[in-house]
Parts: sequence; C-alpha cells; structure tokens
Amino acid sequence: MDHNGINTSQSALFLATLWWTGRNRNLMCLNNQTWPLICIGTNFYNSVGIINSAFKNDETATSVDRYVKWNCDNHMGTILNVDGSCNGTPIRTGFGGIFRNNGGLSLFAFSCMISHYEDILLAELTKIYHGLRITIDMGIDDLTCYSDSFLSINLIKGDTPHYHIYVVLIQQYL
Repeated sequence: MDHNGINTSQSALFLATLWWTGRNRNLMCLNNQTWPLICIGTNFYNSVGIINSAFKNDETATSVDRYVKWNCDNHMGTILNVDGSCNGTPIRTGFGGIFRNNGGLSLFAFSCMISHYEDILLAELTKIYHGLRITIDMGIDDLTCYSDSFLSINLIKGDTPHYHIYVVLIQQYL
C-alpha cells in the first residue's frame, strides 16, 4: 500500500523508531537506565508488526463492542480520584482530581501546578490535601479518596516522623 509516497511498512518502522527512541531516551534521562541493543531491537520488531496489523485494511474483520462503566465499588457517597505528576526540564509538577457521585456523574474537578519543585511526593501529598480541602468547602460528609501513591497513603495512615520534610502537610489529614 502506498500513501503519499510512503508505504505502510515504512510508516510503521518510522513510528516504532520514534516511539522506542523516545522511550529509551526518557529511561536514560529520568530513570538513569539503559537497555541492551537486543532489547531495543526486539521492541522495534514487535512494534512494527503490531502497527502494521492495527492499520491493516481487512474487510472481513468485525469490531467488538466493549462497554465501559463507572465502578463505585458499591460506595454510596462521593468518590474522589486524584493523581500527581512530575517532569524534569523544564520543571513541571502538578496534580489534579475529580469528584464523582456513586453513579459516576462528575461533580467537580480541579488541577494545579506547583512552581519550581520537581518532587513527586509533594505533588502526591498536595493532591490529596487539596482534594480534602475542597471536600470540606463543599460540605461533603461521605467521601472515598482513591490515589495511586502507596507512599503517600502510608505516610498519612502511619506514624509520620516529626522530622519528615512534609510533616506539616501530612498532619493536616489527621
């Protein structure tokens, strides 16, 4: 197949090269990791096959409907989902959250940036703190908060050392 002078296998190779080159660079810069060349080559090869099959024009293929729904885990109150992120240069640290009722209807959402910090723990703790402050301001009595930060949850639930850098922020939860 040819599209604007580029065949699909060349396009797939180009996309896979972009993806795995960027991914490898991020691992080196952000995690100080390197992958062996054989690993990167295998990832290239597998990705080209996946990309080619994804864009294959197969008239006999049928689509399958997939139904996705909100899962409130049988909680009858308000649910708050929060997340934080941190990115190196330029420094970008932020957090956000969304309040939903038990039916999945969005009630309120928030997001914020933290200037001049690249500390993911600060973002993770601040997202929970900010969400709980909004909960109080909105007069919400029954709340379940979901966070993907195991460290933040453990610091909030456990005995936080008095010398911890974020002890003042953590103690606000108690």
